[in-house]
Amino acid sequence: LAPVEERVASTRRLIILIGLLALALTGLAAWFFSSLAVRPLARLQAGAARVSGAEDLSTPLPEEGPDEVRSLAGALNGMLARLQASTAATRRFAADAGHELRTPLTSVQATLSTLRRHPDVDAARREAMLDDALTQQRRLVDLLDGLQALARGDAGPLEHEPVDLSELVDEVVTAAASRHPGVVVAVDLPEAPVVIDGWEPGLRLVVENLVTNAIRHGGAQVRVALHATGPVLAVEDDGPGVPDSERERIFMPFARIDGAETPGSGLGLALVAQQAGHHGAHVDVSTAPTLGGARFTVRF
Repeated sequence: LAPVEERVASTRRLIILIGLLALALTGLAAWFFSSLAVRPLARLQAGAARVSGAEDLSTPLPEEGPDEVRSLAGALNGMLARLQASTAATRRFAADAGHELRTPLTSVQATLSTLRRHPDVDAARREAMLDDALTQQRRLVDLLDGLQALARGDAGPLEHEPVDLSELVDEVVTAAASRHPGVVVAVDLPEAPVVIDGWEPGLRLVVENLVTNAIRHGGAQVRVALHATGPVLAVEDDGPGVPDSERERIFMPFARIDGAETPGSGLGLALVAQQAGHHGAHVDVSTAPTLGGARFTVRF
């Protein structure tokens, strides 16, 4: 049996050698192909590290490699684009807010400084300067209230509950008419309640800001109508209206029509658009068919 045992041992050594060689080759092949598969992910990770290190959201990530990796890179590039747009909007909003706040603060400071340097100013001029300072102070309060409302609206979803739009519109119009006795505020409401699911303070903001905007920019008449079908809220005035080129821009924060000198924070219509969006509504502006001014329509 010696020759047979020697051949068996030789065959065993050959099988072990071939197995080890095959194992080594398999490991090398697995390392090579896994490196090829992971390389696009490594490039994606390196690109993400560059974006994070340089804080430059405008540099896109490489969309290379298999379909799955390209799809992931495309989704990340879309996220970067949205983050870049959001960051730019936030910076622009902060700059606009600082500019809007600086003007009344500077005016109040100048008034107080003048009164301090000239304590013997005549009573009539002193009264006029104090009235101007109080006006600027009220403008500051309106700005801060508007900024707080915008921030609260962007903070996240709020609890919704059934709200009777008809009753809410009636309350807002009654209060506005009492504050502005020189303006005729007509209201057209359906007989039955118009109930929708929403956040009551946000819906009140929509109605109050639209009515206040119509009173400020209109003449002597304002008409408010609520239609149960939809429902649809329409507020129109007899003012100069809104030019076609401005009808999208006026819903941006601090946007004002060129040449308009009416008081306001520039945040009212931005709040209307924000709250309308939170309630799944669409707001647009057109020409009032009856009064001839601007007609704002909110379609729920």
